[in-house]
Amino acid sequence: MQILSYVNELFKIIYKKNKNGKGDYVLYGPNEVPKWHPLYGRKYYSWGTYTRKLFLEDGTRVTIVVHRFYLPETSKTYSLLPFFISPYQRHINKVIEDCIIGYIRRMQSFESIARHPVPKYRTVRRWVRKFIQSIDRLLEKFELFLFTRIPSYRVADRPLRTINDKLEYLYDNAEKMVGKSETSEIYGLISYIWQAVAIQETKL
Repeated sequence: MQILSYVNELFKIIYKKNKNGKGDYVLYGPNEVPKWHPLYGRKYYSWGTYTRKLFLEDGTRVTIVVHRFYLPETSKTYSLLPFFISPYQRHINKVIEDCIIGYIRRMQSFESIARHPVPKYRTVRRWVRKFIQSIDRLLEKFELFLFTRIPSYRVADRPLRTINDKLEYLYDNAEKMVGKSETSEIYGLISYIWQAVAIQETKL
């Protein structure tokens, strides 16, 4: 299982050389279970690390070191991912966000959004379609997250009929929650939305 852990500072990339003298950009993920997750406070064990290759927004390829934990109670392992990446994706969320916004808000085609060498046309199409299919669930869970944590929050008082309406509503509320900062610009507002939804849907 994956746990999305909030990071409140800019990620730090380290340049390391391997035994063959070749260099690689390395990013170390968080190593402490967040307090909001049911795993926190239980008797779990460190279960080593594994690595993933990821593309940043500028196309730089980095290796991320992911910490893993084991809980005997459930016989499950839990991977601790920084909140700005998604399970099984090869790009940070900001790249995915740019593609989604490009298609929905700017009405760009999949072909024009795709980059060389990645992400390719089919990848962009898959990201966008998956987001559109899940947008109603995202709205429901994100609103519940805000409503239970921000006393002054009020749910939508107008019908959200189009995908663009729903996208704008999601992003307006995410921006109010996070504010404009260097971290939100780099990680993408979608990271905060997905992490909030993950908190609402968390289970052991």
